[in-house]
Amino acid sequence: MKKSFRGTMLDIFLNIAIPYVIYSIAHRYFGFSDVISLTLSSAYPIIDIIIEFSKDRTLNFISAIVLVGTFTGIVGALIGGDAKLILIRESFFTFILGVSCFISLGFGRPLMFYFAREFVAGKDSKKREEFFQLLKKKRFYDFMSLLTLVWGFVYVGEFVLKIFIVYTFSVSQNLIIGPVITYVITFAVIAWTVWYGKKMQKTSEMQK
Repeated sequence: MKKSFRGTMLDIFLNIAIPYVIYSIAHRYFGFSDVISLTLSSAYPIIDIIIEFSKDRTLNFISAIVLVGTFTGIVGALIGGDAKLILIRESFFTFILGVSCFISLGFGRPLMFYFAREFVAGKDSKKREEFFQLLKKKRFYDFMSLLTLVWGFVYVGEFVLKIFIVYTFSVSQNLIIGPVITYVITFAVIAWTVWYGKKMQKTSEMQK
């Protein structure tokens, strides 16, 4: 089930506001450490994603990144370390994803192609095979390579920016600034990807 724009914005607001409130209450009123408070604040995003998954048994790309990043942060808290390192560990998965984008280009299999195939073809084996055949066309391959390169730089850049934010602002400020910047960057690049895809499609149709 697709959400309305208002519903999506509400989800984003809640995913930023509720963890911040949980952290503030746990840290200021119960005296828990930053590490424990951050771990407790991670509960809401996970519960929200699980509830959404139970409704239609699907997990979108952004939710998957949030989920893995959150679990990475929790594991970091269990292993040990200060709050700032835990905040950075939450973005470590996106850094790995960015590096994977660059590596995939070296093997001639742009990583964004596989994400695109999931969106376009889903689990339909026939559509998946048809989509895979498109990769043999130079124009389509170059398009997927460009997307992979751009997303690779975005993921790595987001990780570097996250490090700067973590060591510049307080933990509570990070809980607001970090997610906002991540959402803004992600949606901006998604918008560019959709726009560029439509532009390429229109150009291709005009050349037929």
